[in-house]
This record gives sequence, C-alpha cells and structure tokens, in this order.
Amino acid sequence: MRDKSIFPITPDGGFFGRTPLIEHILQVAKKTLHPSPAILLKGKRWVGKTEVLRRVHRELFWEQAEIVPVYYRFKGGLPASDLAEDFLKAVVRQYAAFIERRPALAVSEMPLLKLKRHLQDSGLDFAVDIVSRHLDAKKGLDLTSVLRNALSAPKCVAEEGGQQVFLILDDLERLSGTVLCRGGPSVINEIVETLKEPDFSFIASGRLTTPLEGMLSGCCLETITMTGLGEDDAVAMMAEVARNFSLDFDTEILTLAGKRLGGNPMYIKETLLDLKRGDVPGGLKDLKGFADLYVSEVSRGGIAKALASAVKLGGEVDLRVLGLLMKDKGALSLEEICGRLDLEREDAAGAIGLLAALDLVERNLGSIKWAGDGVERDYIDYVYSTLIRSMSPDEARTWMVRDILRQGSLARGEKMKGELKRDVLAVLSSFRGQSVPGSLFRAGPCGDNGPGVQESEDRENIINLPFMSGSFEARGIEKNESGVPVVMAQGFQNKRYDAGGEVIWIAGVKDAASPVNLGDVENFLRRTSILTKRFRCGRVVRWFVGREGFSREAAGRLEREGVYLTDGPGLQGLKTKTSSGGRVGDAAAAQGISQPREFEVVLPPGRNAELVGVRAAAEISSEMGFDEDSIARIKASVVEACINAFEHSRHSTGRTHLRFIQEPDKLTIHISNPGVYFDETSLIKSPARPGGLPRKRGWGMELMKGFMDEVRVEGMEGGTRMVLVKYLAGKGVEKDDGER
Repeated sequence: MRDKSIFPITPDGGFFGRTPLIEHILQVAKKTLHPSPAILLKGKRWVGKTEVLRRVHRELFWEQAEIVPVYYRFKGGLPASDLAEDFLKAVVRQYAAFIERRPALAVSEMPLLKLKRHLQDSGLDFAVDIVSRHLDAKKGLDLTSVLRNALSAPKCVAEEGGQQVFLILDDLERLSGTVLCRGGPSVINEIVETLKEPDFSFIASGRLTTPLEGMLSGCCLETITMTGLGEDDAVAMMAEVARNFSLDFDTEILTLAGKRLGGNPMYIKETLLDLKRGDVPGGLKDLKGFADLYVSEVSRGGIAKALASAVKLGGEVDLRVLGLLMKDKGALSLEEICGRLDLEREDAAGAIGLLAALDLVERNLGSIKWAGDGVERDYIDYVYSTLIRSMSPDEARTWMVRDILRQGSLARGEKMKGELKRDVLAVLSSFRGQSVPGSLFRAGPCGDNGPGVQESEDRENIINLPFMSGSFEARGIEKNESGVPVVMAQGFQNKRYDAGGEVIWIAGVKDAASPVNLGDVENFLRRTSILTKRFRCGRVVRWFVGREGFSREAAGRLEREGVYLTDGPGLQGLKTKTSSGGRVGDAAAAQGISQPREFEVVLPPGRNAELVGVRAAAEISSEMGFDEDSIARIKASVVEACINAFEHSRHSTGRTHLRFIQEPDKLTIHISNPGVYFDETSLIKSPARPGGLPRKRGWGMELMKGFMDEVRVEGMEGGTRMVLVKYLAGKGVEKDDGER
C-alpha cells in the first residue's frame, strides 16, 4: 500500500533524508492531547516541504484507521468565496475517501452538488449538512458565513464524525493579502483563529521568515525548520538520479556538487536533468566539468529559469541592495544602506520589504542582512554582474568558473588534511602478521606499557605485526578531549585468538604542516593512559604518526616512554610493506586472496530485501574457501543482522548497507542502517511467555554469536553498525588446540 500515492510525490527510489522527520510528524499526529499538538514547518523554497507533507498524508491514509488526514495546498489569486468552497470540498471529499477507502475520491474534481449526492448515498448525513449550509450561505451572498462554515468543516468532522482529524496545510502564506471583501477580514487571520481552537491537530508550512509563528501563539505549537539535505543524503540522491539517467560521475565531484547546491532537492534534480538532456555542457567527472555545468545552470539553465520565476526583483535598486548585503556579509542598518548606495530612504525601505518577502534578506530589530542560500547568491551575482557591472554573459560566467575552480582546489586541500588519519586506520587494519623493517618504527625501550610488538631474536630490525580484527576512532569513547586525533585497533599477537594474545594499538595522528611538539606528546600520553585503563588489555602499543616528523624534544620524550614514532614518508613505506602481504598461508591465500578485497551491497527498503545480501554472502564466502556448514552459518547470521537493522533502528524505510571485507584469514561483514542507535541490550533474548514458552523474536544475538567468531554492535554517526567476523582457520578450534 505504501506505493499508492494519492497526491503526486517523488518515487521512493529518489527520496532521501527525510524519513526521521516524517516519522516525528506522524507521532505528533497520533497524539490525543489537550490542547491538540500542532507543527509549523518552516523552510526556504524547494527544500521539500510539500513532499514531506504529502508523504505524511499517504502514511496516515493507508497505515491506520483512527485519524482522518486532510491535505490542502492553498492557491494564490483565488477570490475568498471560491477558496472557501475549494477548501470545504477538499475536507468532505477526503473524509469520505478515508471512510470508504477510495483514494480516487480524495482528488476527484466532481462539482459540489454531485459530491453532495455521493455523501447522501454513502449515509454521511453530517457531511451533507456541511455542504447544505455552505450552499445556503452562498445563495444568500453571506460571504462571512461561507468562509467560516468552510473553515469549521474539520471541526465538524472531528465532533460529528467521531474521528480525530489531522489537518495538513501547505503554502498557507499564499493567502497573505487575500481578504473576504473590500474592507473585510483577512482570510489568513480567519484561518489562524480557527486553528487556535483545540479541536484537532495540524501541520502548516511556511517560509523561513514566516509571520505565522507569531500569529499562532497560544497554540501547542512546535516549530521545525527544514534545510537542504545533509552531505551524505545529497550525494546519495545525486548518485541515484545520475545512475537512473545513465550519467557518469566521480564521487568526490558529487560531494562538491552536493555542497555547492546546498543539498536542495530541486537544484539537484534540475542540474542532472539538464545534464541528461544535453542542454548544459560539462559533467560530474572532474572539477572543471562541474564548474562549467554549475555556472551554466545558474546563469541560463533550469535553476536560473526557476529562480527568475520565483525571485522577481523590482529593478536596479533591489540589485544594488542585494549586492551590498552579499558583499558585506554582516548586518547593516537602513541608514547605512542609504548612505553607502546614495539612496532615498523610501526607495531603500521599499526594496528591503520586497527582498524580505522573497526570503533574500532578513530584518531583525532594525538590522538587515543577506538571508539567501548559496545558489541564490550565485544567480543574483551573475545578474548583478551583467546588469550593474556591465559584463558580458560570457565574461561573467568565466569569472564564476574561475571562482569555483579556486574554491574546489581549496576544498580538496582541506580534504587532504584528513587523509593521514584514514591512512593510519587503513594501515592498522592491514596488519595480518607481516614482518616489516623495524626502521619504520623508531622504538624506545620497552617498559610495563611498552611497545608490545615482538621483535625477532635473530634480526632486531625485523618486527612481527599482530593480526588486527578492527580499527576505529577514539572520538566516540573520549569525552570532551582536545588535541590530535587518536585512533585505535584491536587484534591478536601471533594469531593467538585468546585473551592472552590480545593487543591494542593506540595511535596519535598529527596531520599538519608543523612537526609534533612536546605539547602534542604530553596530551597524547595523558589520553592514552586513560584509554589504557578503560580497556584493561594485557598488551598496549602506543604509536604517534606525524606528517612532518617530530621536534627533538618530542621525539626524545616519546622514545623514553617506549612509544613508536613514524613520519609521513615512513607511513607510506609501512603502507607499502603491509599491503604487499607477509607470512600468510591460509586457505584464502591459496584462493588468490593476498590483499583485502571489499564488496558493497545496498539493500533497498522492501520485503525480503535481506535475501540479496544472503546471496552475496554465499558467493563471497564460497570463493574464500569456507565449507558448506560455515557458509550456512554466515548466511543465517546475515539474515538476522539485516532484520535487526531494519527493526531495531526504527528506520525500515532506509537503505541497509552491507560491506564484505575478504582477508586471507577471515571474512568481515559490516551491516549498517541509519536511524535510532540500538545496542546489544536491545537484541538479547526476551523472557519467556507465560507457560514457559519462549518468545518467537529476540534470539538473534544469541544465534549470531553461536554462528560467528566475533559479533559487535557499534554506534556510528546517524545510525548503527553491526560487525560479523568469521575466521577461515576457526577461532574456537585454534583456542581449544592451545589449551590442550
């Protein structure tokens, strides 16, 4: 039923990032409090407010039977009497459609008299009375009664129909300036007064700088501000649309594009649609291609056309005011604007009023500042350059392309600053018992908390690395700590998969143009001491990586403490050595898997989606050389982990990501799903039902622990990750052999 959309919406495959918001609105809609709760949904144009509201209506229409959802999008330019009749028809029509489970009726355009006959045939007498009162008031030319009777329709449905109503009002502010008659009451004021009555819940959408918040004071009101999609969701949306359009792209360029477009769904769709049609030159495969595409889009493409229609500027004064505010980037008073632009106060005030109505400037206690988004800024800057600076269109576009290339290069430079940390995590994850030169680590004497890395007795310059089972950032377990990033890895020395062979590496990473100094070292030593006590591991290795090396004092202090030191070039050498393999002779190596290989599977929302992941798990584990029994256990564990990801994260409509990592001695599977974080306590087996019978659900964690060698539940930004590990050699078997 979820695919039966009553009002037009984006297909589910192209909808990203708003599921938690929709779920929150649904929770508010289902509350039966007094006074009834309400929501004001604010946001700039095209961020997806209408999409969210229509999906809320669809969910309420199909997934429950207690609350009557009524969606209405206001239309500008209608006379008040026509607006009243249109609203009344929408209310009674959608009520009848909900009761009769006939979605087509909700959007039917049948005349009012025909609708009245339908209501009579359906036995909905109170709805017939609502229509009759409207026709009588209309016949008597009583416009006030016409409007108020229409606005009271939701209340009548709630009282006489005996069901709760959730009113969904889209673009309510389109009624600004609409009056019942000359000198009569404002229609929007009449609606607001109706909404203040505590008879039904509602959600109303408005502009970012909406006056509705003040007008609705007195309601049990929650204000929610919608912005563009987050970076991950924007990139995912762009990748999905690009694949649907058969467009080539580079993920790094998609990230840059998502930021430049502000995560605005309309900007994203228009850009990719024009690229598909070939209307706009450029592409998503390199920085120059994207710069050409974006500049053409905001100067003459689909985005430019949409903004030209929505942002109707009054003339040169408006452009000059905007140009000043965009350049100043701060708040100015009206007097400052008049003085710097040599404008009359009346002209400047008129321009600012228009620009505020367009959400391009914000007025607050006498100060005025720019309030538009980045795309609006670029569009207006292009218009300003051609009309005020008298640049040719080609010249203006050239300047914009150069600016994007410069900013893109700076962004890449900033991104590179984080690559050292990723390299350290990757190197730690690649430790699989290799033998590497000791020169890659400048080790001091081993103390009680010394290196913990075994050195060969016959060759002191050779170090045998441990077998790592996973690496992660310490940020999630440190509280209010500052200083260089710290990463950690857990593993086993000499492939002894027991407590006696466990080892933890704690690495500090300084990715800066200056060497590691003594202050960095002292901060790192203090934090590693805390982390060591927290983990209570027999062996701890401390390691510091500095891209530009170490000062003499810092190096001496680290060496005295028995900490390993590696600079940028040394890390690259270590990366090369560990990636080239080592002393591994497992079954996986015999299968030709000498390096870790990764496979990703994305499960769409839907029934039995986990079976796609099961098929992938079967193929990958079979290729690695697992026996049939182990493959069956891996498949069963993947099924259970996927079901837990769907259910416990409360985000079953989101995509579940499976990442398979093939290594010479093991298969690691990451199952991640966005939504609410859940930990292992959420997955433990439930108590027995009355009579001693076990519950059907809740045994997933026990099953996975019995089938896999390692099972972990990890929190991540925006959701939860479950990690399953299966060793080719058999962790449990090797441990038993050691005990014998």
